[in-house]
Amino acid sequence: MRPYTILCILFLLALSGSLFPCTILYSAQGEYILGGNNEDYNDFYTYMWIYPAEDDKLGWVKFSYGSGFPQGGINEEGLFWDAASAPYLDMPYSIENKELYDGPLMQKVIEECGSIQEAQAVFEQYYCSDQFRAQYLIGDSSGISMIVEGDDTLINNGNYQVLTNFNLNHPELGGYPCWRYDTAMEMFESGEHDLYLMGFILSATHQEGSYPTLYSNIYDLLNRQIYLFDNHNFNEYILIDLMEELEKGYNVYHISAQFSSISSRYPEYEAVINTTTLNIQWEGRQDSSYELQYSLDPEFEDYESILVDRRFNNLSEQIMYFPVLGGLLLIGSYGLLKRKSLISFLLIFLIAFLLFSCSSKDDTVNEDHLGSYLITLENLEPGNIYYWRLFAQRDGSVFTSQTTIFAFSISER
Repeated sequence: MRPYTILCILFLLALSGSLFPCTILYSAQGEYILGGNNEDYNDFYTYMWIYPAEDDKLGWVKFSYGSGFPQGGINEEGLFWDAASAPYLDMPYSIENKELYDGPLMQKVIEECGSIQEAQAVFEQYYCSDQFRAQYLIGDSSGISMIVEGDDTLINNGNYQVLTNFNLNHPELGGYPCWRYDTAMEMFESGEHDLYLMGFILSATHQEGSYPTLYSNIYDLLNRQIYLFDNHNFNEYILIDLMEELEKGYNVYHISAQFSSISSRYPEYEAVINTTTLNIQWEGRQDSSYELQYSLDPEFEDYESILVDRRFNNLSEQIMYFPVLGGLLLIGSYGLLKRKSLISFLLIFLIAFLLFSCSSKDDTVNEDHLGSYLITLENLEPGNIYYWRLFAQRDGSVFTSQTTIFAFSISER
């Protein structure tokens, strides 16, 4: 038995007991053509693979787990897909009229096709074993998408399409009604289709509990860009330029290792502040470096930038070290007054050592250890709205993450 066949059997057996929730989106309206997905499961070892073009195969990016079985991705032509589990569905037409493809069929599609028409041609010739309990939403950069559901393909007749974990043609098989599907449809019907709406829908439909949302993507199909989110934290993302990554060659990245887990921000979004001095506060991983940008311009064409020295801005370290250093300074000063030069020298040496340890502490910190950070902004002007965001670089990561843009206003006096 071939390795892929064994993998498919294990995959189908895993799905047989329950359906793991996922939400997949496509939108084509105005200047935006977007794909999106929440990947919900309980395997926290999630990865991103970069495959450059070779041997008549298109370059593409794959997202999956340690097994490497392709869950979703995008190619250099702007064709994206993601898969969702679904109730078992017979495929008599495919079995009778198509060739069983011994491999991940969506990998063949993403390596060879640049449009929905080309993808349709592949599915007219082949089917694969995982289609009995899985379905795909596929969208291209021209504004066309389709859902592959067993023997059927459902072409998008509007400007958006949503897929969760029930068969649209056979909802009676299970998984329906689905609150995530209903929520996404309602939000698409009432909102302006752009990057923000896509992010809001993914946030509104994310899962927690036993099968949480492990990572999420927003694909900008026209610009070949990917907005990657980790662990349903929609305030921090990595912007990936697909074409730049393909030029770097083959790579594999552990998704969570690229993020700094930024949270607990102050002030709250659109807060009104009654003083011209403000403390910006957040939590994040201690093995990350941070840059704060703030501006009167929401587009940040002109802004002020502050690089965060973790030694002095990690509040937890301040609390631990500063009282100790203060006590040693008092003892050292007493030693100088009493002319006990050796004692004073040793204490000053110890203070310098602790300062160095404080500054280098992050090099060995546990990767899950979060710290609290603070930056003070002074001389803010009353009556103005300020915008701010954070950039973070985690030790060992090749990517820089960033937060969404936050705003606060200074009240008139």
